[in-house]
Amino acid sequence: MTSYTLGLTLRTTNRKATAITRTRYSRPVQTALKDGVIRFYTKVFDYGCGRGDDVRLLQQGGYMARGFDPHWCPAKPKLAADVVMLSYVLNVIEDYQERARVLADAWSLAGQVLVVSVRTNKETVKGIAMGDGILTSRNTFQKLYHPLSAVHFIESVTGVPAIQAAPGIFYCYKA
Repeated sequence: MTSYTLGLTLRTTNRKATAITRTRYSRPVQTALKDGVIRFYTKVFDYGCGRGDDVRLLQQGGYMARGFDPHWCPAKPKLAADVVMLSYVLNVIEDYQERARVLADAWSLAGQVLVVSVRTNKETVKGIAMGDGILTSRNTFQKLYHPLSAVHFIESVTGVPAIQAAPGIFYCYKA
């Protein structure tokens, strides 16, 4: 839980509540598999893996995958890997500086490519304005990105082009 002042009212966000249960690969993993970014011989690290469903599904499919989440599996180490997934993590962080630190940390772990996915402003999220995002009725924070603002943010932190693979999904390649 993270506390923030909203006007004169102290509100607490519940980042842990944003993790959903999956029975199939997330859109970012599906896209990376389809595009050949994730292959059988690549090591995959899911930074902010939530409940770990993508990691579990990748492992069941024979892929080398590990994950870390500060709320669901904080004891797991952050690991360098060929492919680092940062799936819908930046959306739930209330503080811009913290978002930038998390993105930089994920980028530092990527050996070949960082896959960043964000929720876009084409989606509708109900709630009240909070900073540069929305505080939902479940006390979760959601930052919705315009595609160009996502590209600008990702490129400003990584220093490399953010290539849009699908709406809200970007690839950043290491040289």
